[in-house]
Amino acid sequence: MFKLQPDPTFWSKVQIPVTGSEPQPLEVEWRHRTVDDLQAFATAMRDRTPLDVCVDMIVSWRDVEVEFSRDALERLLQNYPLAADTFATSYLAAFRDAKRGN
Repeated sequence: MFKLQPDPTFWSKVQIPVTGSEPQPLEVEWRHRTVDDLQAFATAMRDRTPLDVCVDMIVSWRDVEVEFSRDALERLLQNYPLAADTFATSYLAAFRDAKRGN
């Protein structure tokens, strides 16, 4: 049965760019947003720090050596300079490119 209210979170893999190596996959749990919330979020991204934007998108992650937390996410963003842009692009693309079934 189709649900009018989607699950509050969803999972997808993100390819994190790694300097001098191939991108590494990271499985991320994202917050779901309505169309209106997503538009407001995308507009507000410009005035916020990359860390704050990522904290508002990401709920958790899998198969990382440390549990998800704001501090752990900040360490990831510091060590992988393109990660914040990759997260934002992947998050918005997840809504835009949602797989369509028959």
